[in-house]
This record gives sequence, structure tokens and C-alpha cells, in this order.
Amino acid sequence: MTEKNFLTSPKKTNQFRTITFFTNKGGSGKTSSVLMFATILAAKGYKVLLIDNDGQGNTSGYCGASPIYTS
Repeated sequence: MTEKNFLTSPKKTNQFRTITFFTNKGGSGKTSSVLMFATILAAKGYKVLLIDNDGQGNTSGYCGASPIYTS
């Protein structure tokens, strides 16, 4: 799938897409990849929602959110 087919102009479509980055292995670059991909999409004019399910909350921290600890 080419970028042109996958990333159509946000003004031309109201479709939502779900993109997931997942692996159980630590240190594989998930957080870096997600943040870079989200930054690129936002720069192209897309609305981006990041959901951080990692217990360490690194993605949320890089975006400026304070971690909420539950017991």
C-alpha cells in the first residue's frame, strides 16, 4: 500500500483508521515509533489520538501528561 493510497488528504475523507503498535519485547522502539508516526500524521493535518496502555506510561509522559497511579 503506498502512502498516497493510505494517507489521503484529511479534508477529503471522514474515515477513521486504527493503527496499532504491539510487541511484548521491551526496548524494541515502540514508543519512539508511535511518537514519530503520530507527529508526522499531525503535521500532515490529521487528527491523532494516542492511547497509552503501557504501565510505564512513557508515551503519555512525552506528550506532557502526568501519570495516574492506581493500586
